[in-house]
Amino acid sequence: MKINVFWDLMSAIDQEALDEGDEDSAYEPLIKLLAQKSEDEINLFQEILAQTLHDIDGKAWCDESGESADAAEDFFNVRSYVVAKGKDFYEEVLNDPEAMPKTADQWAPSIMLIAPQAWAIATDDKIDNYDFEPSVEIESGSNEAQW
Repeated sequence: MKINVFWDLMSAIDQEALDEGDEDSAYEPLIKLLAQKSEDEINLFQEILAQTLHDIDGKAWCDESGESADAAEDFFNVRSYVVAKGKDFYEEVLNDPEAMPKTADQWAPSIMLIAPQAWAIATDDKIDNYDFEPSVEIESGSNEAQW
């Protein structure tokens, strides 16, 4: 999967539902699309998702994340929101950490469940059996080069 395909898929997220804090409804269209892909493509989606989160894991972004700067989990949640908002917003934040959202209203903590849910649908298996591990860590503070 190429990065442009990843962002095309991400554009299926219902932005209105996301902004209302309804992640289940927001991600549903994307999960349905991703479930039509092969297992390898679902894993590549998860890999790119992890990489985008990893790329904005750093002190500059944390310092600009307002309410989300106080705890690692909160900082992950706001980084997830940045990715869920799509390519244009993500690239804006990537290039200008000051564009980071500042409030807890702008969180998307369930983003890493998109691929496992799509995989479970595609394989008719349990979500708990999805065992793909991305090559980069997504936890806040794991991108040591940027801290």
